[in-house]
Amino acid sequence: MESPCPRESHKYSRPETDPFGEDRVMTVTIPAAAVRCGRSSLASMGMGGLVCGIAGACWFTDVDRGQIASNLTLAVAAMHNRGPSSSGQVIWSAPGGGVAALGSTRLAVLDLSEAGRQPMTTPDGRFTIVYNDEITNYLEIRKALTDEGVAIISSGDTEVLLSSWAHWGAACLTRLEGMFAFAVLDRQQETVTLCRDPFGIKPLFYSSIPGRGLVFGSEVASIAPLLPHTPRLNWRTAAAYLSAGAYDDSPETFIEGVNHLQPGRRLVIELRTGDIRREEQLPWRPSIRTDEAVTKTQAAEGVRALLLQSVERNLRADVPIGVALSGGIDSSAIACAVRLLEPEYPLRVFSFVPSDKALDESHWIDRVNQDLGAEAFTVTPTPGELAADLDDVILAQGEPFAS
Repeated sequence: MESPCPRESHKYSRPETDPFGEDRVMTVTIPAAAVRCGRSSLASMGMGGLVCGIAGACWFTDVDRGQIASNLTLAVAAMHNRGPSSSGQVIWSAPGGGVAALGSTRLAVLDLSEAGRQPMTTPDGRFTIVYNDEITNYLEIRKALTDEGVAIISSGDTEVLLSSWAHWGAACLTRLEGMFAFAVLDRQQETVTLCRDPFGIKPLFYSSIPGRGLVFGSEVASIAPLLPHTPRLNWRTAAAYLSAGAYDDSPETFIEGVNHLQPGRRLVIELRTGDIRREEQLPWRPSIRTDEAVTKTQAAEGVRALLLQSVERNLRADVPIGVALSGGIDSSAIACAVRLLEPEYPLRVFSFVPSDKALDESHWIDRVNQDLGAEAFTVTPTPGELAADLDDVILAQGEPFAS
């Protein structure tokens, strides 16, 4: 699965000034594999989706811009495993006071060209976004925008999201399908807004430093270099985990003062005043009302249509797609939907097969793949391999977890 392309670099620079007075040059290193051999990457369905990373800080008091840049570089580097395609950062001093810093590390899946790079800024220089993951209905939103006269240059979803925010404001959130966490800087209003998808699929952590600012990132490890103090253990979370196995059931994390941005919420940070409008609820709730007029056949057809639409939209990628196949109903339905929608697609499936024969379900995996005709890959770890990989698993997970 390794790319045959050499790991040489390509660089680009952004202008030193813009209409809002930003005084920086952003230089991004792009691995050659992302430029010339991007299709050797593999996007996934059914196993956590796509991965990028964002990080940043909002400071309300006098700060050393050089130190901010250095710390942000460390924060982005801490997430390199999430986005090896390219990285970049923007630092902006608000005329009314305060500094905003946004960083990104990207795994290129849509629009592998430089047009899809991050941080991304609107042509008028007002908005800049850093963004993790994918808006699956971006083509439909793109059409709605262009129908209203909005020009979009790139072929990916980042510019669609940025243009949606610029055109509709926070109201665009009700149009989004997919999984996402993003931060958008508004130079006119002198604000930074953090948003997370309604299901909380994509992580977003933050820490508020009273009277000084707020830092955020896709991983707890990315926040640590941005904090003005040494991270400390959150004893409440640790005690709940050790005594009852509880974790990830509250906004708090295992690090004191570092919280999850709750699913479907947003934070608005006012650079001018230092105010933080916390966790406003997005206007989204699933309906659980039973429609007695719908027949069983109609309900089944409706579910099938929605499943196929979701899979079709998740197939949108400029890199090959892979599916995690366990042989169960969910993954089998997704894999078979891919084959139904794209009969000639060179599909790859990935399966875990335990060494314990009593737990082995490879029979069902093989039966499904007889119809799929996909290129199949299996993993059968031994207890010794698990023990050897345990430290890497803990490091990748970032916090204690249960299984």
